Amino acid sequence: MSSKLENPFPIAINNVEFENLLEQSELLDATELLAQIGHCRWDYENNRLISCSQGYARIFNMSVEEIIEFQSSWGQSMSQIVAEDRDKYIAAYYAQRESGNYTIEYRISRNDGEIRSLREVGLLKFDDNNNVVDAFGIIQDITDVVAYQQELENGQELARQVEAITDIGHFINDEEIDKYLYISPGFARIHGRTVKEYMQFVESRDDNLAAIHADDRERLRADIIDYVERGDDSFEAEYRVVHPDGKIAWIRERSKSRIKANSRVKLTLGVCQDITEKKNYEQSLKDAKDSLEETVAQRTQQLADTVSQLQQEIAEREVVSSELESKNAELERFAYTVSHDLKTPLVTIKGFLGLLDKDLEVQDMDRAAMDMAKITQAADTMARLLEELLELSRIGRVVGEPVTCRMADIARHAMRMAESRIVERGIEVEIEEMPATSGDKTRLVEVYQNLIENAIKFMGDQQSPRIHIGSRQEDGKTCYFVSDNGIGIEDEYHDLVFELFERLGQEVEGTGVGLTLVKRIVEVHGGEIWIESGGFGHGCSILFTLPRPL
Repeated sequence: MSSKLENPFPIAINNVEFENLLEQSELLDATELLAQIGHCRWDYENNRLISCSQGYARIFNMSVEEIIEFQSSWGQSMSQIVAEDRDKYIAAYYAQRESGNYTIEYRISRNDGEIRSLREVGLLKFDDNNNVVDAFGIIQDITDVVAYQQELENGQELARQVEAITDIGHFINDEEIDKYLYISPGFARIHGRTVKEYMQFVESRDDNLAAIHADDRERLRADIIDYVERGDDSFEAEYRVVHPDGKIAWIRERSKSRIKANSRVKLTLGVCQDITEKKNYEQSLKDAKDSLEETVAQRTQQLADTVSQLQQEIAEREVVSSELESKNAELERFAYTVSHDLKTPLVTIKGFLGLLDKDLEVQDMDRAAMDMAKITQAADTMARLLEELLELSRIGRVVGEPVTCRMADIARHAMRMAESRIVERGIEVEIEEMPATSGDKTRLVEVYQNLIENAIKFMGDQQSPRIHIGSRQEDGKTCYFVSDNGIGIEDEYHDLVFELFERLGQEVEGTGVGLTLVKRIVEVHGGEIWIESGGFGHGCSILFTLPRPL
């Protein structure tokens, strides 16, 4: 609402009109009490009040006589005007000489000290020579109006401040014609424009969709249509808008339907809030949460990997520890056995050396020759024993590069090395074709050679001795075997025969190192070895596994 009153006298009035106006003073006196107005006549040449109405005097809180006496001079009249408004009043007063009238608003200080706001309209009477001969003035007490306008302006300013502080704005939209009836500065600011710029850019909410982010536009359009068509009491939505400079802002809208007709919304009062900062904060929290979860997952996985690695290392150390314990036990047995088995030939040699001295003293050359033969036999046994121990010690340390080995060919090569004993015993040997494998060819020949010799040694008195060399599939693995129909072996001895220097009987030839050597070669190749036998008199099979060919 404007605080300015349009001048009802845009041009100077003539003398007849001026006299008619004065004759209507009684009517003015009757109305000025209700309208809080008053009128007066002013001596323009002497700048003094010459007459006034009761309403005029009442505005100044004086009687007619008092106000006429008080405003009998220009200086006293000006003293009633608040100092800050005097220059403005003087400029308007003297400007009437050209325009014939003036309108001005100013403040006075009454005799009781109260400040009042006035609106004054001044009219001049001119003679035939266009000289001012009389002046007429109307004043109105507009204190209440000014106070109301001030409150309204304060409220509007407060609303603008609240909008600016809280990043909100509001609007009124006529849904029937789809047109904004009002938008606040805050509403326009949220959309990156001034009110004028926004209203030039868009007139309706449908036009406003052009500023909505493409990913939110159709969803928002459908929601608004549903709200209007259903006649809902309220509408809420969150969406993004694109500012003219390309900046994207998040908006939360909350609207209320104020007028409805035919179950449809006709008028909407809405409030929008800029929640971009909140959304960015939420996104940063989500990103931080995702990052934290990813970090936790990575750390958890790293911890799990570390624990798994530690468990693996512990398991490996336990295996190593177990192997070490086994090796230590084996070493103890080895030391004991070596000292025992090597001691026997030494005792034999020492004993026969003593007999040799005696036989030489008596010149019994035949017995001396027998003594020398025994000494030589014991020395050969010790040499063979030392050689086999040296061979055993090399397994695991000296292994040739693995190559693809045809197992049937390796078995045939090993058989030829023992062919004389096979023929001597009349043993039938069957070698079937077998899958190839990877390994040290020389060591694998040793495996078959020792297994064949072991089968020959334990053939017993079998009338139809037979050795079968082949393979079978078991649990997805190839198991190679050397089987015989010899004396067999009881279950309790199946593991014992692989121990160093272990022999099932002292009458059996050999040092007891052969099967230990075989076991060591197989294990170094990553395989396993075991015995299958139906017991004494039912033959024996020694089986082992090896890796697939490279």
